[in-house]
Amino acid sequence: MAQPRPRHEEENFLIVGNRSWFHACIDLLFTLFFWGYSLLVVIFFLSATFGFNNSLTRIVNASFNTINSDIRNLVILGLAIFIVFYVILSMNRLYNKKGSAT
Repeated sequence: MAQPRPRHEEENFLIVGNRSWFHACIDLLFTLFFWGYSLLVVIFFLSATFGFNNSLTRIVNASFNTINSDIRNLVILGLAIFIVFYVILSMNRLYNKKGSAT
């Protein structure tokens, strides 16, 4: 039988990296850019879905030659696909639970 090791010999799993401040600033800038982009996309989809016409929806709709009802249909289609997959996976979970109980 193996003997337990003393606590003072535990390995340290904390990873310490030595990054320069330049790389940290570049990482911060990319992170802020993509968070901002994600926020704009969410605002666009929400405003187009609920029919709010602001400058963002007008610019994006003009760029992609769409209207708010196209975006609304896309959101409804995505929601319907999500619900279908959710129901199928829930039924599969129930089937697997009943199959393993016997």
